[in-house]
Amino acid sequence: VDESSLADGPAGPEALSRAPGLSPLVTIAMEDKVEALSSRFSPDDTLIATGCTDGFIRVFNSSTGALMHKVNCSEGTTMEPAGITSMRFRDTEQLSTKNIVMFGTSNGYLRFW
Repeated sequence: VDESSLADGPAGPEALSRAPGLSPLVTIAMEDKVEALSSRFSPDDTLIATGCTDGFIRVFNSSTGALMHKVNCSEGTTMEPAGITSMRFRDTEQLSTKNIVMFGTSNGYLRFW
């Protein structure tokens, strides 16, 4: 597959912007020198959790883009700050606790928040 054709092909950004009924709902700007490595919608689609290069998870309101929480994922541990490379919300439909996030870091740790 010619990778240069992917960006402009049927599934590229231009095709999405031309697709009927599709437009960005919310744009989330990250802080300077912080990149998003992973992101997930909460099970009820009200939140977007973003794992970042600085070792923080930022949780945004999915409707407004407003920052709701900023969590230092290495706080209270002996682990060095590391980028959050993966995350997943736990399905808590049957539990009283909501929106539990499990995340993995670039230095090999797994934690729950």
